Amino acid sequence: MLGKEEVSSLNWVNIDIIDNKCTANQMQNISDIIEEIFNKQMEVCIVDLDKSSYGKSTNEIDKYLKKYNEKLWIAGGIKSFEEAKLLIKKGAKGVVLGSTLYRDENLDDAFIEKFINDFDMSKVYFSLDYLEDNIVIKGFRKKTHIKLDDILKKINKKRSNVNVILVDVRASKNQTEVDFERILDIVKKYEYINFCYGGNIATWEQVAMLNNLGVGAVLGKNYLRGDFV
Repeated sequence: MLGKEEVSSLNWVNIDIIDNKCTANQMQNISDIIEEIFNKQMEVCIVDLDKSSYGKSTNEIDKYLKKYNEKLWIAGGIKSFEEAKLLIKKGAKGVVLGSTLYRDENLDDAFIEKFINDFDMSKVYFSLDYLEDNIVIKGFRKKTHIKLDDILKKINKKRSNVNVILVDVRASKNQTEVDFERILDIVKKYEYINFCYGGNIATWEQVAMLNNLGVGAVLGKNYLRGDFV
């Protein structure tokens, strides 16, 4: 297993889709967007917002998995270990899990253990959305009493080099500055977690700063709308 110091930073772009259209740029063909991102030497994650919001998708996820076999990450509404395995079997490079990590407003330890013990952990990221100190679920819609640090402590204790995406809800929604000081503090505290960060990243300089901390950058609307500098 790779040690944390041996894991390179993974930079990628989230493409949120509803009704087979990119929410950030509905006029552009999704395949064209994917090709452009690959040309920039970054990863692509398709976020199925229909599945995430309604539990059922109208998006052509299988079509993209077939066209880009073992190249795309998939996120949005993945509810079970079996569903994640099926996406890998269909050709996903990996999966991102969010709200399904929790049960009764606590981390679902049994669910996490199942992945750590039986899943290729290089193919999964746990996405933790947070507002100040608290976890937010259901697509930023529900703030919980779960503390971000409590979740990170639990994951870190497993000593399995779990991949985690930190998503700053305040930065994402209010377009506030990236809190690099807090990210650095988190990275220093949790040595058995490999981190990426998402939340109003708007410049290549910010991407480089994250990478220098050993943190991958998750880009989104700023990049897809052409507002990146």
